[in-house]
Parts: sequence; C-alpha cells; structure tokens
Amino acid sequence: MHGTGSCWICGSLAVVMGALASAPAFAAEFYVDAGSRGGRSDDGNPGTATKPWRTLSRALGARAPGPEAGDTVWVRGGIYKERPCVERGGQADKPLTIRAFRGERSVLDGEGTRGGITLASDSGADYVVIDGLSFTNLGQNAAAVSVNGRTGIVLRGLHVAGTGSGIVLSGCRACRVLKCDIPQLSVDTGCSGIVMAENHIHHNARGHALSVYAPGDGVRADGEVVAVEQVAPGLARFRGPDLKLHKARSGALYGQNAAGTVKNPSLVLFFDRRMKQHGPGVWTTDKGIAGGKVPLADGRDWFVLRSNPDWGGKPYSPDGTEGLFETGAARWEDLARAKYAWVAYVFDPGTANRDIRILDNEVDHAAVQGIWVQRADGILIRGNKVHHNGATGIQIETLCRRVWIEGNVSYANNVRSIHETGIWLDETIDAVVQDNVVYENEKGMGITQCEWVLMRRNVFYNNRAQHVPPGKAEQARGNAGGFWFSGGRGCHLGAPPGAAHNAFVHNMLVGNGTDSSRWGGLQHGLSGYPKIGRNHFINNIVHDHRGALVLDAWHTPGVVDGNIYHGARPLRARCGGNGGGQPATYLISEPGGLAAYRAASGLDLHSRVGAVAFVDAKGGNFRPAPGSVAIDAGQPLTRTTAAGSGPDVPVEDVSCFSAGFRTGKGEPVIPGDEIVVAGAAARIVAIDREQAVLKIDRNLTWRQGDPVAYVYVGAGPDAGAFEVH
Repeated sequence: MHGTGSCWICGSLAVVMGALASAPAFAAEFYVDAGSRGGRSDDGNPGTATKPWRTLSRALGARAPGPEAGDTVWVRGGIYKERPCVERGGQADKPLTIRAFRGERSVLDGEGTRGGITLASDSGADYVVIDGLSFTNLGQNAAAVSVNGRTGIVLRGLHVAGTGSGIVLSGCRACRVLKCDIPQLSVDTGCSGIVMAENHIHHNARGHALSVYAPGDGVRADGEVVAVEQVAPGLARFRGPDLKLHKARSGALYGQNAAGTVKNPSLVLFFDRRMKQHGPGVWTTDKGIAGGKVPLADGRDWFVLRSNPDWGGKPYSPDGTEGLFETGAARWEDLARAKYAWVAYVFDPGTANRDIRILDNEVDHAAVQGIWVQRADGILIRGNKVHHNGATGIQIETLCRRVWIEGNVSYANNVRSIHETGIWLDETIDAVVQDNVVYENEKGMGITQCEWVLMRRNVFYNNRAQHVPPGKAEQARGNAGGFWFSGGRGCHLGAPPGAAHNAFVHNMLVGNGTDSSRWGGLQHGLSGYPKIGRNHFINNIVHDHRGALVLDAWHTPGVVDGNIYHGARPLRARCGGNGGGQPATYLISEPGGLAAYRAASGLDLHSRVGAVAFVDAKGGNFRPAPGSVAIDAGQPLTRTTAAGSGPDVPVEDVSCFSAGFRTGKGEPVIPGDEIVVAGAAARIVAIDREQAVLKIDRNLTWRQGDPVAYVYVGAGPDAGAFEVH
C-alpha cells in the first residue's frame, strides 16, 4: 500500500560493501605489526608482510613512502598504544583501506587518557575505509574515531569498549558507519549524506546513544525584568536579579559588535507581564513587546543583544543580571513596561545536518535518549530497535524538517527519567511517523509544538511506565498513556508556538495507561498554551483503555471521527465544546453520554464504542480478526471540494497525506501515498498545502464531496493500523 524505498537503501549499502570487498588490481598492500607476528616490526621497514611497520602512526602519517589511493593497510593482531592521525587518503573509486588482519584482534589502547584514530579537517584523508579494528581503555571524553571535515569515510565493523564516546563525525560528507559495536555515535554540525546502518550502539552511561546535533536556537536564560534603561541612541540595558545570563549553556549568547555582523546573534524577547507557568515547560504565551529587529514568522519581535567591551565582549554582565540590546523600532513606553524576558540565540542554517540515514541499528541502555536528533533537515529513521534507554527512545526536536520515521520498534525506555515517551517530536515541521511498534514506555508517543506531522499505522500498546525509576513510579504511572499532544512551550524558536495541520490516523492504541492515569488514551494537550490549530484524529482504535480519560481534548482539536473506543471501565471524554469554552466531561460508554458529547463538541460523529476482535492480542498481533467491527469501519480522510477531472484534486484538507520523501537534491527515496479518489486508485506525486490540492500520477474524474482515503479493500477502509485483505 505504500513504497518503502528499500531499493535505494540497499543500492547505497551495496556500493559501500562493494568498495570494501574489492580493490583495483594494481593496489598495494602494507602491514603494521606491533607484535612482530609476520616479521620483526620497525617503522624504518618498508611495511611489507615480512618487514612490517610497528605503528599505525607511521603507516597513516604523511611520511613517504606510504600507502596511496586504492591500497590496503593490514593491521596485525596486538595492542597499539598510540593515537594515530590519518594523513593520507584515497579517491571515490579507490579508497585507502585500513583493515584488521583476518582472524586477528587489532586493538588501539588509549591507556585511560587518549582517544583512538583521528581524521582531521586539514589532513587530506578523504575516501578512507577503517574496517574491523577494536578500541579500549580510552579517555573519559575521548572518541575511538574522530572524523572532522572529511568526505567518503567508511567505518565498518569497529568494536569500542571503555569510552563514553565511540565515533564522532563533524562537518563530514558522504560517510558511512556500518556494523559497529560502540557506546555512542555522534553526528555533529554541518554533516550531509551520512548513513548509519546495522550498528549496535549501547551502554553509554553519560549521554545519548546515537545523536545528530548542531548548535543553534533555544532559550538559555529567562526571568523577571526590573528595569529597562537607555544607554545610547538605539541601545538599552535590561536588568533582572534572577536572569542568570552568565550561567547560560556553553555556545549560547554569542553577541555581536554591530547589527548583522554575526551569523548567530543572541536575542531577547520581552513581555509586559510576568510569565505564568501552567505545568512542566508550559507557559502562558503572548507575542511580546513589538519593535524588535528580528521578527519571526509567528509574529514575535525579538531584540538583538549587543556585546559590551566592559563585560569582556559579552552581551551580559559578569554577574548575569544585566543585558545589552538594540532597541530597534520599539517605543520607549512599551519597553519600560517590560516585566519578563526570554533570552535565546538564533540558529545558523549552515550548521544543520542534512540527508541523514539511520537504518536497522539496535540502540539500547543509554543514559538519556536512544536516538536524539536536533536541527536536521532530511532524516530517515527506519528499522531500528530502540530499548532500555534512560529517557525517550527516539526524540526529534528543535528545528528539524523533513523527517521520516518508519518501521522502528521502541520499547522499555524511560528507565531513568519520567515524562518521556517511546517516540517524541518537538518543534518539528514536515514529518511522517508510520508503521512503528511502541510498547512498555511511560507514554507511547508525543508531539509538541509541531506542524505537518503525519502519524499513521503505528501500534502503541502496554505503555504503563513499567520501567521508570522506583522513586518516581507513582508520578509516572499517573501520567502514562498512549498518545500525548500539545502546543509546546511557546518560548522556543524551532517552530511557531502551538500546533496545527498534524494528523493522527489509522493507529492502534491497546492497553495503555494505568488505573491511576489522569488520561491514558489520547491526551490533554489539544489545548491551550499556546493555541492549538486544526488537527486530525481519524480511524484510530483505542482499545482496553486504562485511565481517567479515553480522550482529553481541552479545546475542540479539529477533526475527530471514525475511531473505536473500548475499556473495561466507564469511558470518559473531555472536550471544550465547539466554541472552545470551559471543558466538560462526558461518559461516552453510555448512549446518552455519547450523544451529549457529540452534540456539544461535533466530534466522533461516526465513531464507535465497543470491543474489537483481534487475531491474537495477547501475542501482540492486533490485526482485526475476521468479522471484527473494525473492518470497513473507517471514515474518509478528506473529501473533494469541487467536481472536476485531471491530475489535480482539490480537497478539504491535505494533512493526512504525504508526497513521499526525497533527498535535499530532490532525488526520490520513498514514493507518495497510494490513495482512492471516488473509487479509483492513484498515487500522490506532490501536494499543494496552501491551495489544499493533491497532485496525482494520472487523470481521474470526481464529484464534489467524493471521499478520499488510503487504498483499501472491501466496502471501506478499516479502522486501526491494518487493512485486512
């Protein structure tokens, strides 16, 4: 029913594996042998099998003669107590290969203080393959392999023990990390075309297991303002005893000497009243005082901070209580009313990581997140097994764009922290999350401050906070459930505050929540702080619900229909009504309560309350059994808005559909959705979100109001994650 793009991935890996397995006929072979297994080793030798070099530093350094493009350096078994820097490289079709000798264990020992191999930005070491080496006893913060600014590096079959930092890639292009056994894998700042596949990344006691990170925007300090004072034309100072600007995290608050001279200017957002917190990370939000020099798309005007020579060239005083900023076009009477400030710094798009593939890895027992991605564009996360991590299993946040998360299994996470999930997207725009299985976390999935996130055909079951820290178990179980959704914090820059155009459709939620859960099914955050826009919750199954609320929608969240609800105890839904007023709770497991809920909210007009027969629920097979009420029970995901013919189909809303996934260069990776329009099948090739038009691969004819759904069999689409054939 949908393309998987597997040929593209297999083709990429096949090219890499072919490069590893073959070399040109004229390629030379060199040997390094710390233990003199093949002959007495010495760095004065020619590096042959019988007269090998003693150190990797000699083999990989710039000293001549040495290996060239297409050559192989064989590393004999033994302990190498050195930190070599690779000064040589290969070519795209003739890589330089550094490989452990067949059947022998070649180990780099950092003696507790050093790292392993370095490929530096000024080394010229492009198109290098490092295959089969082991690393041990490295320094606490040292990497086994550190690659900076290089192209075409392949790291394969490496084994790392005794370090919190396994492999680090920074500013690299077209690199591969394949089949490694490591505690951590980090992609950092300005990387592109990176593939990480079939690795086991585990037991990082201090941080994330697999991270994709770039420095950028984020709130780094906030607090009350007691005064704003003019110090020069266009320049003012703000003071607040609890701002603590000097304690901002490293990398923030760059400042600048003149407007526009620094790519990452620090910013401050002023409010004319004190901010009120409503929960963890949830604040009353307004647009702030107008007149700043950096207006954002959501209407907030941020003011640029200015560095001060008297403060050591920083935009804040040594004690962190004062900051200097450019007043822009703001009126003084407005600035004088400032009572609260958020301080942030702006993301430089040049540092983003782009076109990253995270495929078929096992990621487990990290101190915090298993897979953690920030500030990235074009991320494919497919086929990974993520489990027993300290916080969320797969977390995407802070200015991520074009994300595709498919076919992963995320279970038994949240073992150190609470308020975490199996999968969590935050401040992300344009993502598809499909065909994942998520179980035994505190919460199955969450999205906060996101737009255009499509979640479909996922299975979330038995998420009851089973693995949280014992001292926090009661609190976590009170917040356990299936799907959690909110408008975010409003103070971050990764996406506009609020949430709109998200779709949660054809998912399965079974046995989530606990008897003490405040919700349990579809959670509260369809509300409030900040304002929530139009979102879709269609054709889901919420079965064996546990918790106080099967649906908690503080304000009407958009379109909620075609769902099936079931629980052993009375089912309650809370909603704010059509006008978004004060919420009321309805007992929807009773006919009268269901009717009152529908009348007050306009939601779930075609939804059902009752049990669903599955093939084998105890065994984790949640496909509807023959004759199940879920079969043919789904509703259309949208309808056409006008009669017509051709390849451009106007519809009420396009939130539930995807045109597939492409690289940053526009190369197709995953095709668009197969859909049914007026009973005829077609494939989406593009979507015009502004005009709400689905562009398809053939000419069709339709009437106004015709249903549009994913391809199905039978009289209509099935509710839940599976279409029964």
